[in-house]
Parts: sequence; structure tokens; C-alpha cells
Amino acid sequence: MAHLLKLSFFLLVLTRVFHVLTSNVIYSVTFVPCNSSSTCPQGNPPAIGHTFALNGTLNQNLTASINEQLRFVLDTNAPDDPFTVCQRSSEPNFCSETTQSDQFSLPITLTGNAISVTFRTPGIYYYGSSKHPGMGGRITIYTSNDLKSALTNTNGTRHRLSASIFFTIIVALLIVVFH
Repeated sequence: MAHLLKLSFFLLVLTRVFHVLTSNVIYSVTFVPCNSSSTCPQGNPPAIGHTFALNGTLNQNLTASINEQLRFVLDTNAPDDPFTVCQRSSEPNFCSETTQSDQFSLPITLTGNAISVTFRTPGIYYYGSSKHPGMGGRITIYTSNDLKSALTNTNGTRHRLSASIFFTIIVALLIVVFH
């Protein structure tokens, strides 16, 4: 019986760790008109007059923790402004003029396309158009401890996998049945 309790405790701890490591945030990405004198991000070409919005919010800077997955789902076609996530860029360029080696995935242009990125290192990253400046934002990745005090953006839709709850119920049932 003691071995079964130790095993169940180990499994509960393991599933809790899995639960923490599998957090993801989903953003709906749209390509919307903006006003060059007020709502367009800095550096947005006046002739373009459009930018990316995340969950309906323009110029959104994001924060997340290490091992948290950010998923960007394109909800509109943007054939002339491929959306991507990148590193080693600058503001207001965001991801424009980055090389493929600095992009976390191929840029997406069609409704329903998605990019999922899990950040393993703290730092500053970017999202936006791979062709035009001023169409994106900054992503700041913190260590888990730093994030608790620094997180101010909760506009993403957070999802925790229910595996730990399911697994906990299974273990509890096994203990009851085989006790």
C-alpha cells in the first residue's frame, strides 16, 4: 500500500509539472485599418494604413514566461503582409527585413493559418509583417518568477491542459479500486 501511495504522489507531482509547462495563450490576428496620425504603430508606411491587431487590440505588446506557448491564428487574409514571429529585430521594424534564420516559422498570409511558438529563453522578441515596418509589437519573455510580478497583459486567451485533472482522477480511482 505504501508503494502505491508513493507512486500516486509521484504521478500527481509529475502531472502538476506537466500542467505548468503546457500553458498556452491564443491570439486572434486580424489585419485592420489604422490612422497614420494616431492608431498606426510608429513606422507604419502612410500608404499602407493597415496593421495587425491581436484580439482586436492595436499596437499590443505581449508578456509571457519561459515554456509558455503563444499561438497566433490569422483570422483574415493578408497576402501583401505576411505575419511572422521573429528575434533579433528592432522597433519599429518588428519583423520586417529579418532573415529566415531570425523567424520562428514561415510567414502566414491566409485565414486559418497559425504560428505556435514556445519560448525557451527570456528576452525580447517581435511579431508583425515580414515585409513592412510598423505592423507589429514586442514580446517580452520572462522567467516564471519574474513574470508573476511583471505580467500586465492578459488580453490573450489562456488555456491550461486538463491532463493533470484527468490524470489525478484516474490515479484516485485506481487507489480506491485497488485498495
